[in-house]
Amino acid sequence: VPDAVEGCSASATAYGSRPLAGILCIPDGGEAVKQLRSHLQHPALKRAMQVQEVLGAWKGLAIVAAVAVLMGFFFCFLMETCAFCIFWGSLFTFILMLGSAGAYLLYETRMVRDERLPEVTSGDPQKDFIIGCVLSGAAFLILCISCCVCHIVNTALESFKQAADCITDIPSLLLQPFIDLFLQTALFLFLATGLWFLVSTAQMGKPAEIGGYRIDYDKKEYAFMAFYVFMFYWIMEVASALSNFVISYATQLWFHYTRGGDESSSAAPCFPTLQGLLAGVTFHLGTFAFGSFIIAAFRVFRDLMFLVTKQASDSGNAVLTCCACCCTCCLDCFNRFLKFLTKNAYMDTALNSNSFLPAAFHAATVLLAHAGEVATLNTATFIFQVAGASGIAAGGIATCHLLCTYWPELSDPESPSFVEDKLLLYAVAGIISGLIAMPFMTLLDQISDTLLFCNAIEDKRTPPQQVALEEEYVQPSGWCGCCSSSNKVRESDMLIPGKYG
Repeated sequence: VPDAVEGCSASATAYGSRPLAGILCIPDGGEAVKQLRSHLQHPALKRAMQVQEVLGAWKGLAIVAAVAVLMGFFFCFLMETCAFCIFWGSLFTFILMLGSAGAYLLYETRMVRDERLPEVTSGDPQKDFIIGCVLSGAAFLILCISCCVCHIVNTALESFKQAADCITDIPSLLLQPFIDLFLQTALFLFLATGLWFLVSTAQMGKPAEIGGYRIDYDKKEYAFMAFYVFMFYWIMEVASALSNFVISYATQLWFHYTRGGDESSSAAPCFPTLQGLLAGVTFHLGTFAFGSFIIAAFRVFRDLMFLVTKQASDSGNAVLTCCACCCTCCLDCFNRFLKFLTKNAYMDTALNSNSFLPAAFHAATVLLAHAGEVATLNTATFIFQVAGASGIAAGGIATCHLLCTYWPELSDPESPSFVEDKLLLYAVAGIISGLIAMPFMTLLDQISDTLLFCNAIEDKRTPPQQVALEEEYVQPSGWCGCCSSSNKVRESDMLIPGKYG
């Protein structure tokens, strides 16, 4: 760089520079850097540079996405092979922590204090004693409940294990949540556009009330808009019902082809989601329409009560607000119950091809007989979903940190993809990993519920096993037969005249 520019009294001095965000060239050090950084603190420029840095690091984010997919399959593998160990190990670790904390507090308050132990008490002996009793009692109570419901929990975990096995055998199921999201978004935008056109048919007149004009609708237009809103809800619910049916149909196909995962994965059906889509559109569209009609009707009432509640709250009428809140809460709870009922009905439709009302009644009857397994499965599914999504997101952030630390593409300041603000890149990596984990976690819920229902139907249809003729019979010889010696006699020998009386 020349020392002076012709026609200019200022001089230019050579200095080292490096790229920033792929759009700027900044000094490598010295006083110029401090002066430049003060000018780069403008919010709009700063946001633009941060976005440009994230876009420039697309290679690293692609690697993070690939690692998140692998972690999703690894999570399914863990659930398939170690679901029981993970659940019971975590539960007993939690019980041990509760019991240890309670025992330590009781020891601190009732025994001679050991100076070698860390002091984590509140300082009030009576308060510590109460907390210690509560923690110890809670640990003992959870331990007793766990032992009592061990069989129910294992049945629910077996369905969860089968769900992970199903996702591993049919990877195309992972595309279903994204396809469903895309179709429902497109359908929503299409219907919203039609509603906007319908609302725009208003007559504009004076005197001014809204934006200089008064908006007038006649009774026929109000009726059209009410009908359109109801159909809006109805069509969206039909699309959601079809999505639930497709997943349940693919799951029950896998269950019967592989006998619940006992057969080889090569026995899994090909493109079961496409088969479910064709079966739903061809044979069960009326079932979806009927169930969606019921949900849409109550959802409209719920939303109307929500508007009434908001209007009453704005008006300051406390009595009307309280009544409207109660009605809204009741309608929302009933709507959630209807959604649960219709979801189970579609599972029965996929399995038995029943229409909506018989399917809902049959599904409710079967699942009511397994209410403990259903509640346990829902709880375990929620815990595993939170743990899986959090773990995959954390793994994505850790992968991004390693790339920013050791990969020259992102760690070298001379690289065009160098990231100055790494926190934003970490956040984007965590969001991408969480979105990739979403289909794994969503499918685990739907598939595990369907497999629990399939197992319940299988148990209901399986006849009781008959006792073989040559089965050994234990002849009791002790008091009440509980502590007898094992005198094993074959049933065929008991038929010999005179041998046993």
